[in-house]
Amino acid sequence: MGYLQATTAGRRERSTDERYLVLFLLMFGAAMVAWAIAFAILIWLPVVKRLNLLSQNWLDSSALSFGDVSVGDSKALEIEVTNPDEVVQKIVSIDESDPDRAFTIHHDCVAVAPHAPCRIAVRFRPHTAKAYEGGLTVHFGAHEQTVSLSGAGVAFKAKLIVRPGDVTFPDQILETSSAPFNVTLQNASAAPVTLTKVSATGDFTVAGECTQRQQLAVRDPCTIAITFRPGAAGKRAGTLVVETNMGNKTIPLTGNGIPAAPPEPSGSGGSSGSSTSSSTSTSSSTSTSSGSSTSSGSFDVQ
Repeated sequence: MGYLQATTAGRRERSTDERYLVLFLLMFGAAMVAWAIAFAILIWLPVVKRLNLLSQNWLDSSALSFGDVSVGDSKALEIEVTNPDEVVQKIVSIDESDPDRAFTIHHDCVAVAPHAPCRIAVRFRPHTAKAYEGGLTVHFGAHEQTVSLSGAGVAFKAKLIVRPGDVTFPDQILETSSAPFNVTLQNASAAPVTLTKVSATGDFTVAGECTQRQQLAVRDPCTIAITFRPGAAGKRAGTLVVETNMGNKTIPLTGNGIPAAPPEPSGSGGSSGSSTSSSTSTSSSTSTSSGSSTSSGSFDVQ
């Protein structure tokens, strides 16, 4: 009897212990699941999101190519930055790799709202005629991205504007000079231009301020006075030539030479001078080109 009671009590204790063990295992498992969920939410998901953001191109371009730019001139291009974060960000720094100092940077990315854009302006100004390469590493908040830069400096070419672009003179009497026609020359280059010679071909001559100047500053104008003196009848053509240290500029010149009108004859419509008459039956009258008249007989001079 006592043996049966002891056996029954032992079974009850084991059953209770098993229930506690199962409960413990269930609670431990639930705790582990909760910890895993919390880890995923608090740690892993932000890390994954950050990695995704870092892999995104939050700059709209990874390379800027400026092409050919005249030495002394400049060209600007822009990069758009989009804030990928949920908080306001700014550009922390821009590291330049530009040994020739041909690229300059300006930006307005001071306080950029979430998912809002801002811009980085890059200006290329070549110092000599050669190829240039550089790079930018943009640090935006916790993000970092590199942009390559390239461009080429080419020999400076003068940009001269002549107004008007061609000149046509009205009809002009042979071997006489027209009134001067003024043409404006302006330096539209990025650097001063040296005027070496201003001339005209054909029946045209030049004078004026430009012929006396040695240099035109940037955007500086001067005046060329052109005169037409035809040496032969008919259409006459020539060229205005402006020679500079950086190239030449030409514009066409045209005009028409006409002969002078013949002189009007004098003494027409009457007679003057002396008149002589005789009483003989034969009479004669003689008129000269100088307007003098000699007559014989009698008639009335009206």
